[in-house]
Order: sequence, then C-alpha cells, then structure tokens
Amino acid sequence: MDNHRDKNYYHENAEDVIQQLNSSLAGLTEDESRKRLEKLGANELRKKADKSIRQMIKEQLLDPMIFILMTASIISAVLRRWPEAIVISLIIIINALIGIIQEKKSQSSLKALQKISAPVATVIRYK
Repeated sequence: MDNHRDKNYYHENAEDVIQQLNSSLAGLTEDESRKRLEKLGANELRKKADKSIRQMIKEQLLDPMIFILMTASIISAVLRRWPEAIVISLIIIINALIGIIQEKKSQSSLKALQKISAPVATVIRYK
C-alpha cells in the first residue's frame, strides 16, 4: 500500500485504482480508515520547531563567504589596517543581523499562513 505515492493514477481507470488502493466506491470502511491512520499517521504537515537565535547566528557565521570575510578582517588587523578590519567586521555583523531578521519574519509569516489554511473536511462513511 505504501508504493501508491509514486504512481500516476490519472493514467488508469477508476476501478483499477480503487482495487489497487484497497478501497471501494463507498470509500474506506471505518476499520480500514483506523488501520491507515495508525500506520501512516494523520494527513497533516510535519511541524518543525522554530530555530533559536543561537542556531540562526551559528548558521549565519558558518557560511563560506563569511569565513572569507573573517579571514580578510583578521589579515587586515594583523597588518594593522584598522579601518579595513573594522569595516569588514561591521559587514559581517550587519549581514548576520539582516539574515536573522529575515528568517524570523519568514517564520512568523509561515505561522500566519498555517493558521489561515486550517482545512476542514467532512467525511461521510457508509456502513
């Protein structure tokens, strides 16, 4: 029953699809529905936990381009080119702040969309 996700059922006739999915024209029985719910889980998106600020900072600073900028800042500081070292460091900080702000906004937007799209379906089961 699990291999049905990879099939394109629209190419087949309805009777064959109903048989392959172990269903009927009247739909799933209460027992079959309960079995599938236990086996496959609820029909809902998996929710991920929000990232903490610490995780976001870590992700921002582990970017390869940031490593290059950090290296340039360190080299500038070693060569006592303080204005360049300070400017590059500020760029790194500003970049991280912008990235964190954008990620927080996207998280809140996603939460708002999930609240709006709470689909409800009425299911009629024949006995």
